[in-house]
Amino acid sequence: MKKIILVVLIFIGLNLFSQEKGEIYLSFGTGESDLIQFTSLVGAGSSTGQEFYSFSLGYLKPINRWLDLQSGLDFGYHKFKFTASIVDPNILVAPKIEEAYLVSIPVAIRVNFLKYFFISTGVLLDLDFNEAQCTDNQTGIGAMAGFGAQYRFKQGIGVFVNPILSFHSLVPFSINKYHERIFESGIRAGVSYRF
Repeated sequence: MKKIILVVLIFIGLNLFSQEKGEIYLSFGTGESDLIQFTSLVGAGSSTGQEFYSFSLGYLKPINRWLDLQSGLDFGYHKFKFTASIVDPNILVAPKIEEAYLVSIPVAIRVNFLKYFFISTGVLLDLDFNEAQCTDNQTGIGAMAGFGAQYRFKQGIGVFVNPILSFHSLVPFSINKYHERIFESGIRAGVSYRF
């Protein structure tokens, strides 16, 4: 099922890239991430986000002077520390470290204003390639929002910085009563080329 979803999403992304005129970009991001549950569980262990990095390859398709359609591929790395609940204070249980690797396809709109600034928001189609024991599978539909600033040089090259919030697996494809979702807040910096 994951392979079929991945092929369909890559096809959609390549179709967007094949259009004439637009802007491609590369970015690197870092920040904080954590696992969020919508239901609090009494007596459950806890988790803490340790590291978060992302790499993005994207495409902007102008709709008009102030509005763009945004898509691409985001590769995310997350590291979490899990601490078990204390059953017996005489028994020490070492924390467990797990890593999560996500591929996300954003489908978003970007509103440009005041020449250098933009706001973006949209959905994320998430694919989780982990076989983790403690982290729930993040394959599903998420959401993202951000704002930023971009400066374009005359040659079509641009640089940008983009603080962003992402909520993965808001609508999970796996069945789990107490599903954990990755929430990330961070900043991206990158370069773009308009052709």
